[in-house]
Amino acid sequence: VYSPQQLAWALQNVLKGETIRLMADMDLSGDQYNWVNAKKYTNVIFDGQYHTIYNLGAYETSFLGDLDGCVLKDFVFDSAKVVSEKLNAFGIGIISGNNASGGVTNIKNVTVRNSLFASGRSKAPIGLDAYVSPMGYSQHMNIENLYTDNNVLASLFDHVGGVVGRPNFSSIKNSFSVNSTVIAGGDHSGGFVSCVDDLSLIHIYQPTRILSLSSAVFCF
Repeated sequence: VYSPQQLAWALQNVLKGETIRLMADMDLSGDQYNWVNAKKYTNVIFDGQYHTIYNLGAYETSFLGDLDGCVLKDFVFDSAKVVSEKLNAFGIGIISGNNASGGVTNIKNVTVRNSLFASGRSKAPIGLDAYVSPMGYSQHMNIENLYTDNNVLASLFDHVGGVVGRPNFSSIKNSFSVNSTVIAGGDHSGGFVSCVDDLSLIHIYQPTRILSLSSAVFCF
């Protein structure tokens, strides 16, 4: 993939068992919030080859949808804006999340910096809370070398995480969040993750500002 146009086509048409490989840095000119992706990817490898994607603009969507048994590696995201006002928005981030009943997704060597992730809606019914974080609502994931720097993550309600939303049944290794701000109008939020169940952590670091009714480095 050599251009934003090719990338957009690939992410809407390559859905299962193939590899999408970036061959250059890309500016998605995202001020219009015009990004469109597929809803779900199965066993797809997303290889950024250490290239940078600038100015992702995603309104009511994300860069990637649900990942089922995928690989996301060697990407840098700079100056992304991911915004949702939907009542039933779920994972708001670079990815929407990982299929809770699907295969394990591996994320390695990903940086997210200078970006905004926000949910502007009010409180939703039980089960429809948005999870705002660079990695969305991420269950069944192995994450290594994930770095977030100078991001703003905000919601009028609950479940805001500086790195990952709700990483149930997951592992996070050698990852950090610095110089970022987590803002939650409700509770269940944290500078690193929001609510979590069965998470393995090895070598993590998190000096992040938190503004929430119930806040902590982690939220368990």
